[in-house]
Amino acid sequence: MTTQEPSLDFAALSIDSNILRGQRYNFDGGILKQLEQFKGSPVQILQPDV
Repeated sequence: MTTQEPSLDFAALSIDSNILRGQRYNFDGGILKQLEQFKGSPVQILQPDV
C-alpha cells in the first residue's frame, strides 16, 4: 500500500496582519494554532506587508 499526497487546489494561504493582531499573535492557541496543519505540506503561509 502506498501513501499519496492529497491533491490541493491552492498553494498558499495569506494571513492578514489584522488577524494576527486580533489573535494577539497567539500561535499557541485558537485559529493561529490551526496553521500547524500545514507544517511539512507544500502549502506556504504568507503574511504580506501591505
